[in-house]
Amino acid sequence: MVVFHSVLLWALFPLTFGGDYSNLDNVVYLTAENFTEHTNDGRWLMLFYFHSCGGCTRYQPFFSNFSTYLKDWNPLLKVGAVDCELPENGGICSSFTVVGVPDLRYLPSGRFSNDTGVVIDDEKESFIGLRNKLLDFLKNEISLDSSSVQYKKLLTILSNIDQPVPLDREHDGTTTTLELAVTNPVDQRPAVRIPVYSDDIFRSLTILFFNDISLIGVIHKNELAGLREFLFVLSKLLPASEDYRAKLSEMYQWVNAMYDHPRGAKQLTGRLWLDKLKEIQFPEFRGEFVACKGSKPGYRGYPCGLWILFHVLTVEHYNIGDRHPELTGDAVAHAMNRFIPRFFSCTICAFHFAGNSANIARSGEPRFPEHRPKPSEFSWDESILNQLPAAPTTALEEVLWLNAVHNRVNKRLSGDVTEDPMAKKVQYPPRDLCPACWSRDPENDEKYILGKTEETKAVLFDFLVNHYRPTSWVTAALPLSFLKLKGKFQ
Repeated sequence: MVVFHSVLLWALFPLTFGGDYSNLDNVVYLTAENFTEHTNDGRWLMLFYFHSCGGCTRYQPFFSNFSTYLKDWNPLLKVGAVDCELPENGGICSSFTVVGVPDLRYLPSGRFSNDTGVVIDDEKESFIGLRNKLLDFLKNEISLDSSSVQYKKLLTILSNIDQPVPLDREHDGTTTTLELAVTNPVDQRPAVRIPVYSDDIFRSLTILFFNDISLIGVIHKNELAGLREFLFVLSKLLPASEDYRAKLSEMYQWVNAMYDHPRGAKQLTGRLWLDKLKEIQFPEFRGEFVACKGSKPGYRGYPCGLWILFHVLTVEHYNIGDRHPELTGDAVAHAMNRFIPRFFSCTICAFHFAGNSANIARSGEPRFPEHRPKPSEFSWDESILNQLPAAPTTALEEVLWLNAVHNRVNKRLSGDVTEDPMAKKVQYPPRDLCPACWSRDPENDEKYILGKTEETKAVLFDFLVNHYRPTSWVTAALPLSFLKLKGKFQ
């Protein structure tokens, strides 16, 4: 049965996965150069996305299928897509206040230049729901003049609306893909040990600072607190050159002043943040990903680099935390919990991380972002708290906590459509890289458990520290101005 579903899925959606929307049928790929020219007139169904966003990759089959269906709606409605991860498109996405992706909008005909369209959220993943939503828009806009060419076209569409839609079009195949994952245990997949590349860390930081944060419209008080906390931890722990850390400190001081201002929540916007980065000439690295480079565009990349960044911060917290008594034992974990759900561009990813770190939130703190729409496919309840890795209280525990959370995510995504087929999701480190990190399951002699005993936990901790510490890093093309000279890392 599983095999049948997998074949059906690929037959229905014969396209390249990986978050690339640039060559889809009936979709106009728009950039800063052609966006205004194309969208000045007519009605548009517009998708804003990041090519490295897992949620965008997962949404691609549905969007491709639906946009092909809309061919018959031309010229009443056109379909377009904008990659907000490309720096040249940042201005477009910021002007549309895109705070998370994938972001689907309806842009009416004759809209004003400051009209950001109608956000489509609840119906975004329902074929029939989205179709009916768009028909409502068209019926409200098109003049009921029987001699109108547009009205006649609308009548033609409406006359065919009762034709049955294939049931398989009602979903994007995600459930089927996830079902396949359970038949392929992640701890049986081999992996090769690849060192940490500094290029991946600073490339992801550049995307985070110049894309994700800058896309936010108004940065409200809770978001501002998360941003301030993240910058503070970065400025203390990131292994970087003095110049780079000085720029981080400058951004922290600026955000801190905003936070302390009585009207701070209304003062800071993504646009102001971007302007400040440019004003102080914050360092950008636009080079290629190295260890995080996917086998095809859209795989790995940015999210991979962010994971490495946070692993590095937990290890640095352990290594040099005694120099910073102002940092709590869970400083990195708490900063991640406050920051990622509110600023990471992939909306479903952001909510999943909030759920996976829900026990990190302190008393009175909201577990989930308040100013982002909750994805319809996301579900969470209080019982999940008992399944989460224990909240850390020390820097040592924090190193192990993040690895456990990362492995929890890997297990969920193993076999998912977002998984790079050339870089399978595994429980890290796998047994072939660190045999002593694993012990036999006392309840099943044929299974092994990672870091279960005190002995294997100690070995696992040493492995992680040695792997992520900056003296183990490799650099490909990152300028030395981003780093301390080798041998002088903390």
